[in-house]
Amino acid sequence: MKGVEKGYRLHAAGEPCREFKITDIPLIGAGSNPPAQYAPLVAYYEGYPQHPATVEVEILHCPNGVECEGGTYPAIGAESPLVFPFRCGGDPPEDQVIEFRARLTDADGVTTEWHEGSFTCMGMVFTDMS
Repeated sequence: MKGVEKGYRLHAAGEPCREFKITDIPLIGAGSNPPAQYAPLVAYYEGYPQHPATVEVEILHCPNGVECEGGTYPAIGAESPLVFPFRCGGDPPEDQVIEFRARLTDADGVTTEWHEGSFTCMGMVFTDMS
């Protein structure tokens, strides 16, 4: 019934019917030293989600030396893009790419399809002090 209610609410507000979907999660990176750095990822979306929304992240590829953590997180904000934290941990000697997929769920329980993305966990940077 929430879907029917949402349809009536959007129609009354003059909003067109649009699928709730993620349109883009741009590539971003963060350093891993000190370990467990969090970086904001953004998810651009279309549609009319009821807020607050959550994002579910599932790790598809986690390189050696990197700590990868999926899970469900509250999204920050209400307008597109939604922001959510992504953890980059471990001690990789060079840049490593974490591949993941994510989907959004709104307060009405409407869920987007999975959207694949990647995140670069930056390796240690050493500075020659001589």
